[in-house]
Parts: sequence; structure tokens; C-alpha cells
Amino acid sequence: MMQNPYYTLPLDLELLTQKKQHPRCSLKESIYQHIYLILTTFTRENRFDETFGCDIWDNDFETNTGILWRDQMRQSITRAVAAHEKRLININVKIETEEVQTLHNGNPRIRKRLGVWVEGFTRQTNERFEFFESIFISPLALD
Repeated sequence: MMQNPYYTLPLDLELLTQKKQHPRCSLKESIYQHIYLILTTFTRENRFDETFGCDIWDNDFETNTGILWRDQMRQSITRAVAAHEKRLININVKIETEEVQTLHNGNPRIRKRLGVWVEGFTRQTNERFEFFESIFISPLALD
């Protein structure tokens, strides 16, 4: 079996059309990149599969990000990963939000940061898999 049989994301189609070797990665790296793609794609963005993606971006400017909102986002991410990342089993998703003050052009801005953990096991080898990404949402600016 090839050591790194999966293509890295984003795909460089120019390399492929020129019959050059595209960078490759391991199973875990490929799953990680695919989950990241799912998280950063909003549902209905992909015209070939409108179910691909998750609902984070439909709720980006939601002001109430309490327990109910977090649970809805967790369920959306769980459904999306289970539906579109078939290489994982026993998927568990956890999310947390926090407000972070940043500077934008010298002006303070409060933004919400969404921490997303996805855990599971690879179907092929039954190895433990862990994913974590921190995503900024709700770019609320302060005067």
C-alpha cells in the first residue's frame, strides 16, 4: 500500500492537468483537511451536493450563542461529518464559544471564536482520530 495515498487540499488542478505529481498526505491528514472543508463550507454552497457543509455560516451573526445555539451547531456539525466523512466512525463533536477582542485597522472589535473538536475512529484501521480548529465568527465591531 502506498504510504500517503491521499491528495492534499486544496487540489492544484494545474498540476494534475500537466500530469505532475500532486502533494499527498496520510489518512489522518486527509480526514482532517476534509473536516476543515466541511466546516468552512456553508450548506447549499456546493451546487453538486447542497447537503455538503454545515450551518455555522447560516448563523454567523447570531447574537445569542448560548447552550441551545451551541447544541444546534454541534448537531449540524455531527450530521455533516457523519454524512460526508465516511472514513470515520463513532463520531463525537464538542464546541465552545468565547468572545475575543481583536484590533481591526486600529479599532477594537469583539468577535466570537468557535472551538470545534471532532473525535472518532478511522473505519479502516480503528485508530483514534482527533480534530480541533478555532474559527472566528460574528465580526461585531466596536465604535
